[in-house]
Amino acid sequence: KKEIFPDIYDLPPFFTLQKVEETKNRQFEMWHEIMFKYFDLDNRFVIHIDKDLKKLPFFNPKLQIGLKKHVLVNLVESLIDIKRAEWVNEGASFIIFTRDINSLAEKIWQWIKDHSLLNEFETVENTKLDFHYEKSPFFNLPDFLLERVLLLLRDQGRVYLFDEDYNQLHHDDERKIVLFKIDPKAE
Repeated sequence: KKEIFPDIYDLPPFFTLQKVEETKNRQFEMWHEIMFKYFDLDNRFVIHIDKDLKKLPFFNPKLQIGLKKHVLVNLVESLIDIKRAEWVNEGASFIIFTRDINSLAEKIWQWIKDHSLLNEFETVENTKLDFHYEKSPFFNLPDFLLERVLLLLRDQGRVYLFDEDYNQLHHDDERKIVLFKIDPKAE
C-alpha cells in the first residue's frame, strides 16, 4: 500500500479539488501516479466512472471519503491532455494508459521473445487469448490498444502485419489486423 498510496492519501483535502492552481497541479500529479501504479498492478485499463468512484483508489475506506465525480472527470481530462487516457462509452468510462505506448510495446516485445515466437506467425485472436490469462501482464488489454502496439512494432520493423486474406499491411493501411509475423532479425 505504501508504494501506491502516499501519506497525503490519508488526508481528507486530497480528495477535494484544490482551488490554487499550483496546488491543484501538484494534487493531479500525485493522483496520476496513484492511478498509474494502482491500475498497472491491478491489470485494469478500462475504468467506469460511476461504478469505480466508490472503490480504491478513488475512495479511501479508512477515511470513508472519496473523490466527487466532477473531480474524477477533471482528473481524466488532465490525463487526456498528456495522452495517458481516452474517453469511451460517451464519457461513462475511460481507458487509462498506465504505461506509455512505447513501454507497452517493449513489454509485449519481451513477451514475444519469452514465448519463442520469433520468426513465427501468430493470429491476433490467439495472442489476445494468451493475454487473457490473469497472470499475463496483458490481462484486460483492450483490443484497440493491442492493435496500436502491433502497429508501433510494425513501424519499428519488428513485426509484419497481415489481413484476413494474408495480404501484408503497410504503413497507413486501414484493414483489420488478423495475423502477424515476428521478424527474426529484429531481436
